[in-house]
Amino acid sequence: MWTFFTNVYYIKIGRGYQEPIMRQTFYIILTTTVLLPFPRKLYSAMSGAVVITIDMALSAIGSSSLRKVHVVLLADLVFFLTTLLVGLYIRYLIEVMSRRAFLDRRECVESRIKIETEKNQEEKFLQSILPTHIASEVRNDIRKAIKNSDQLRMTQKPFNKLYVEKHKNVSILYADIVNSMLLAASLKVSDLVATLNDLFGRFDDAAEKNGCMRIKLLGDCYYCVSGILNKSPRHADNSVVTGLAMIDIIRSVREKRNINVDMRIGIHTGNILGGLLGLRKWQFDIWSKDVTIASHMEQGGVPGQVHITQTTKDLLQDDWYDIQPGDGHLRDAYLQTHEIKTYLIKPADQPRSRLGTPESEKVSNGVRFQRQPSTQSNCRANISKLQKRQSSNDFLPMSRRGAIGYSLHQYRKMVSQVNKIMENTIDKMALSKRDQWFSRVGIQPLLLTFRESGNERPYLNQPDPLFKHYLTSMLIIYLGITIIHVLIWSSTVEFWITYGFVLLLIIVACVFAWVGYIWLYIKKDDNEIVLSSSVLRISRTVWKTTGLRVTIWLAISSMILFCSIVGLNECLDSSFFQPFNQHNNTNVNDTYISDNTKDANCEYPWFYTLSAVLAMTTTSVFLRIHFLLKLMVNGVSLAAYWYIIDVRSEEVFRQQAAKFADWEEFDLPTDRSHCFYLTFVLLILHILDRQVEYICRLDYLMKVKLKAEQEEARTMELINRILLHNILPPHVSRFYLNKQLEEDSQRVEAYHEERCAVAVLFASIPSFADFYYEDGQNEEGLRCIQLLNEIICDFDLILGEREFQIVEKIKTIGSTYMAACGLQVQDRGSLQTEENPTENVVTLVKFAVSMMERLSELNKDAMQDFQLRVGISVGPVMAGVVGTVKPQYDIWGDTVNVASRMESTGISGRIQVTKEVADLLSASESPFKCESRGEIFVKGKGELTTYLLKTPYDEPHIQITVF
Repeated sequence: MWTFFTNVYYIKIGRGYQEPIMRQTFYIILTTTVLLPFPRKLYSAMSGAVVITIDMALSAIGSSSLRKVHVVLLADLVFFLTTLLVGLYIRYLIEVMSRRAFLDRRECVESRIKIETEKNQEEKFLQSILPTHIASEVRNDIRKAIKNSDQLRMTQKPFNKLYVEKHKNVSILYADIVNSMLLAASLKVSDLVATLNDLFGRFDDAAEKNGCMRIKLLGDCYYCVSGILNKSPRHADNSVVTGLAMIDIIRSVREKRNINVDMRIGIHTGNILGGLLGLRKWQFDIWSKDVTIASHMEQGGVPGQVHITQTTKDLLQDDWYDIQPGDGHLRDAYLQTHEIKTYLIKPADQPRSRLGTPESEKVSNGVRFQRQPSTQSNCRANISKLQKRQSSNDFLPMSRRGAIGYSLHQYRKMVSQVNKIMENTIDKMALSKRDQWFSRVGIQPLLLTFRESGNERPYLNQPDPLFKHYLTSMLIIYLGITIIHVLIWSSTVEFWITYGFVLLLIIVACVFAWVGYIWLYIKKDDNEIVLSSSVLRISRTVWKTTGLRVTIWLAISSMILFCSIVGLNECLDSSFFQPFNQHNNTNVNDTYISDNTKDANCEYPWFYTLSAVLAMTTTSVFLRIHFLLKLMVNGVSLAAYWYIIDVRSEEVFRQQAAKFADWEEFDLPTDRSHCFYLTFVLLILHILDRQVEYICRLDYLMKVKLKAEQEEARTMELINRILLHNILPPHVSRFYLNKQLEEDSQRVEAYHEERCAVAVLFASIPSFADFYYEDGQNEEGLRCIQLLNEIICDFDLILGEREFQIVEKIKTIGSTYMAACGLQVQDRGSLQTEENPTENVVTLVKFAVSMMERLSELNKDAMQDFQLRVGISVGPVMAGVVGTVKPQYDIWGDTVNVASRMESTGISGRIQVTKEVADLLSASESPFKCESRGEIFVKGKGELTTYLLKTPYDEPHIQITVF
């Protein structure tokens, strides 16, 4: 269609030079440069150049009789080149807006994918540490804390709220790996972690299949509860079936590894309190007297069988169990004291195991501690080995893919699909005229205002960093108008004053708009600033202030429009043309211009129209000026031009012999043809202005949506980081994040590391067991747990202090707090990382003293007399992550066992340490003094010489400064 009309036009123009007949070259150039879908801007420019070349060639051929033909052709060339530049500029702006809209839409797609992925990841993280019934409450509270608190402190103190609920009539299962030391002795460290990871993962599968929820891993101890996630009346049967499945699982390990290991399982039914304690390393836990009974049921059980209480037996609904008297009171003093009747359930067709009870049992206040025996470590001084080994089952079912790896794999997979999603999205982008009028994208189709009025003012008040480019384009167009006027008409003093003033004004505006941008590139030192700061301030104010930009645009545009038509006044009441030959066979170019012209400024009046066309385009090059303002200014200009031509200068145009070629059949006079020509220019510019305005507003809506989605994604990312850091230490979480982005997360990795000089701390509140009481006055123990939460929160806050950044909380076990120092390394990229046992010991001792100080302060507020019993040991440990669906970071080794023994055999209100710890403190410059306690019996270790640390909280008359 464009080619057809172009050919028709040039056939007509080829008959002769059609000036003053207004040619359609302006339309063709704009159509070519702006509307035609050229793949590159270069092709658009070349096409416009071809149009100009053809027009100029035909004009030169047909204008031989025209006076000053070379001047007229040169003026035409200036007009066409300026039009070409304007068209290319408008095309560039529209393309920039379209591309930006496309990129913003792509970012929206990416952010939407990220939000979806973050939601899935958040859900998996929450499920890995919390049951579903309180996960949503925790999520909402974290989200509120992020919005209302200092985000830099979020990982330190996200919220301080008790998340504990009562659960009645549930079944509690405790399971312990019997002779687990044989696994440690026969397997390498990496194999041991992989085996435990796979073993506990299979336990998780069995528990989930039978409606049980795993609570926590305590070394080689596993415990879960049935009846929390769902209130099934079969919770007792579910627990028993889960226990039997665990025995079957450990049997397969025994046969595969040829190691004499088994499971000892105890189950009791009753009421519990379940929830979270503390601010760090959140782990769902349970408390109650019934929990203590379940723990002792495991301790008094028989390997290879399930040990249940009378309460649990009464709730069993199936009758296929092989139930026999348990006699648990003969194996556990607690069961005997409380006269608890027990039973044993033997797996079907399996002989009763004769495995003995391991020597290294640890019981304190009814809570089982670490029971991992000493392992043979290949740890060498000052060498940290960071290893990974995939599980024995390379490919696991969906339920076994960890929260850490699976969602990251899904995120990477979804991001790779963005391009495919964008292919479907591009067609739905509301950029066409039809979309402007019929698509409900949040923009009113007639006035192009936002449907949500709250978006209007922020949109209009946006800074416009492209304002300097608009002024530069205006300067180029104005120079084109000036050149045309200089070429065609005589220049007077008034002309130079008027045009010079406007030119100077535009140049000054350009300087102020550009100076700040240029100064950023040329300045080398802030102290060398010579340019006045007020100039820079004005430069920034120009593109940041909407009202100032509109004022500058309106003033300069009005002046340019005035300059383009002011010369018409000089043609008023002029009768300098010779009588016009109106015969149809008379050549227009032969009769139009008289050699006896009285006023040269009126010889080529159509150039006033062309100048007005260029002046009107100056209003459209300002991208961020409202399109209705542009329409108003151009409309006023058109009305003024129409008035001057039709009323004041009518004779000037009527004495022209020609009419517009396209209007001949309508018998329109020349002066009206000029007016209609400008009217069509106004319509074209208005259509382009509407398109640009629509794209700008659509882009703004996308930005608003993108900003909201990015904020949501950022919040979810922060939530996930908080959750992840509360599952794993920072250096371990970084390891998983980096590795899972590189590798296929369907392969489940068992992370582990060996550290040679780790200080380990156990700190318990022995009197809390007596303090805890379940009655109506303290809401069945809830008030007691609330006080325990306050204590643990205070301990967690100490970890946020700068000097304790290297202390890592491992877990809480009832009222016992476990932490270690020396697990983090500064450079994970190097195997040669310095380990400083003295620094680790001194830091952990300071931490223990700070815990005592906080507990002393809390005692005053709560009117209690709690005391800490602390045990500290130092030496090699193995750390790793076990569990896939619910990953848990833990440490094992003889150092951990000894630290636990230092606590359990210690004295309330004192810190008991090993000889190695005492020697390091003595050799250091720390103020801590130790006194020998002598030899004491430590189960699993025999007689050990231990030391008691002197602190202000055990002997008040001794003043010790703690640094």
